[in-house]
Amino acid sequence: KKYKNKGKFMDEILNVIPGLFKNQIFIQAIGFIGLIIQVLSIQSKAYKKVIIMTITSEFVFGVQLFLLGAITGAVTNFGACVANFIYYLCIKNGKKTLPFQILFGIIFVGLGIFTWEGILSLLVIIAKVISTVSYGIKHTKTIRICKLISMPLWLIYDAISGSIGGAINDILVIASAIVGIIRLDKAKEHTLQNTIENSKVD
Repeated sequence: KKYKNKGKFMDEILNVIPGLFKNQIFIQAIGFIGLIIQVLSIQSKAYKKVIIMTITSEFVFGVQLFLLGAITGAVTNFGACVANFIYYLCIKNGKKTLPFQILFGIIFVGLGIFTWEGILSLLVIIAKVISTVSYGIKHTKTIRICKLISMPLWLIYDAISGSIGGAINDILVIASAIVGIIRLDKAKEHTLQNTIENSKVD
């Protein structure tokens, strides 16, 4: 009963949205904008750029999911924007992020329960906790690895929610994360290994 009432409430909100924001082509276009930003963030070497572009893309996808009526995904994306910005400030100022990682992990579980859509919400909760907590760690390799774990869950959610752009984004982000690991992380490890070997020879 509560879920039905919540659904009616969201329908009333969506009914006041101008016609343009109900147009499926426009909604999917929003998703492709988020896609471009997200892929670029995965390929970036600098932590600051990764976080800024990730926050931007999560906000864009939050808007798209809201317009599609996928409320759990939308709300958790908006919350992730705040969480990732706080992580960035903590790391920038040399502060520990662990307390906030725990706090936002709890918050995302709460948001998922509050906007419960069944098993779909569970997928979002798991994916968002994994990805958001990873941004509290200043290692772009860790962020990329976490993407490989969380994005398949988002792929299922976006596909069932009817987000074509989101589903394509998830697939490309998974591929982009793999490319990033090979092109950036593996290359860095190889360079480091060569440096160590050369120093031993000297």
